[in-house]
Amino acid sequence: MFFVILFLVLTLAGTHFFPEASWTVLLVTALAGVVVLRLMLHFSQPRQTPEQAQDQRET
Repeated sequence: MFFVILFLVLTLAGTHFFPEASWTVLLVTALAGVVVLRLMLHFSQPRQTPEQAQDQRET
């Protein structure tokens, strides 16, 4: 849900700051921003071995 809200905020901010830009450019740019953020969050998470995950569940 957070990423949907972020997409809408980026789109509306784009229409406010760049009123002459086309909707296609604004929507694609907002989508690209959300995708980049999701990829950054996905690849920045520390990897856990199964043993570490089991230790976390026990505590």
